[in-house]
Amino acid sequence: VALPSRLAFAPGSADLHPTAFAVLADLARITRPLAVGIEVIGHADAVPVGAGSPFVDNWGLAAARAAAVVRYLESRGITRDRMVLSAAVDTKEDGESRAVTIRLRTDSPRIGGELYEQLAAAELVPTSE
Repeated sequence: VALPSRLAFAPGSADLHPTAFAVLADLARITRPLAVGIEVIGHADAVPVGAGSPFVDNWGLAAARAAAVVRYLESRGITRDRMVLSAAVDTKEDGESRAVTIRLRTDSPRIGGELYEQLAAAELVPTSE
């Protein structure tokens, strides 16, 4: 599941934009009852953080973006032991690099199939239709 920058964060910010709340609430609702691990990867582009930024560099910005999503999911009932966060910094100055990627993991093919169907029904993943 990908949250593009235009939905999730303003440039140079790790404050989750309210337009992302519905997507994340749907994700939490779908994954909460399932045995699914959640990895949240915050991204930043190569544009240097500005003077006065609360972040030392883009690594801090990317990690803070992932943390914002993890905190939101936790507030919606996803337990900490199911989540991990990481950060990635792009080498390009590309606004689309300010996204958050959410990887969902399960060892159960049955749960994986059920999860994909629910995510597709909520329009959180692309479908072949």
